[in-house]
Amino acid sequence: MRDQSTTTPPRTPAAQPTIADRKRQLVREEISAVAMRLFLEQGFDQVRVEQIAAEAGLSRTTFFRHFPTKEDVALFPNEQFGPQVLACLRARPDAEQAWKALTRAFEDALTAAGTPRDGLPVVAIVCGNPQIHARNLEKQREWRPLFAPEVARRLTLVGDEVSDTRTNALIAAAFACLEVAFDTWTGSGGKQDLLELLRQAMETVSP
Repeated sequence: MRDQSTTTPPRTPAAQPTIADRKRQLVREEISAVAMRLFLEQGFDQVRVEQIAAEAGLSRTTFFRHFPTKEDVALFPNEQFGPQVLACLRARPDAEQAWKALTRAFEDALTAAGTPRDGLPVVAIVCGNPQIHARNLEKQREWRPLFAPEVARRLTLVGDEVSDTRTNALIAAAFACLEVAFDTWTGSGGKQDLLELLRQAMETVSP
């Protein structure tokens, strides 16, 4: 059992979404669905923001109130993946070493999310477009401060030196393994097992 003197304070329960929050989420889901249909039909580069907005019955200004960029609307289906991984990481056994806990957390989140083969074209768009890839890396960097306290705490369990560099390197490496797994999965046409590919990638770079 962890020494109570070093235990982090209890987390404040997340605020429940308001009616306005739920309405905003529904609008974002509708815009995303329209955008992904157009991306699949015409290709990401050929679809303009104005076209997405028109198909969704919105103005261009309203589109940008919900999504800063066209890349963000393509990444919308995955925007909760980082927080889901973090929740899985926090749920791992207290004494589990940092990299093992990250590995299991990514596996648990991926299993919960599920990636059926009929989602392959959507994943291929995200993995294959340099602009979306760059924006996805930005989002992952935004998630690092959320992961850092839990990863740093687990590093101290085995006496490892804790630093921002080491902590962020582990987090970045875990997301890089996920990216490699998705790239290989889409390259195989969805024939290979995504979870097994992730496991292989993370075992290969195990510290």
